[in-house]
Amino acid sequence: MADPIIFDCGGSTRVKKFDNGHGAMNKLLDVDPNANPPASATQHENGPYTRIRVVTIDYNNPPVLSDFAINPGSAFSFTINSENGQTVQGDGDINGACDITVIGSPNNPPIVEAKELIKKRRYVVINAGAINRVTVTVNGGPQQVTNAAHLYTTLMLTG
Repeated sequence: MADPIIFDCGGSTRVKKFDNGHGAMNKLLDVDPNANPPASATQHENGPYTRIRVVTIDYNNPPVLSDFAINPGSAFSFTINSENGQTVQGDGDINGACDITVIGSPNNPPIVEAKELIKKRRYVVINAGAINRVTVTVNGGPQQVTNAAHLYTTLMLTG
């Protein structure tokens, strides 16, 4: 079974893996500022991942859940766009594994920090602002776009 990964907005874009260890995803820290566009190394997660859920919470509306089942043998992808030109890209293969990369914009490479509390690690793109758009593609279908809420947005990748 795949270790769940949560991508959310706490003022900056955050990534956290829930496993029996520290939740290490250290390749996200290895940013190449000279790449075009500047990006982190790709963190490979074996999965198999079978579901993507996006939740948005807004001030004046009820929470919205977008739930995407990933069919066995189907590829998937998601893109989380944040303010300040920062993006988290996830690309899943037909075996349910997922490659995760943090991508910046020209002249603005992502700045990724690891923070740890009680032996659990999370990664923060400290120069990213709030999440403003999430795009999901599953099972060869059309892209599904979620405009992020003004209060809170999260994407959960689960197996």
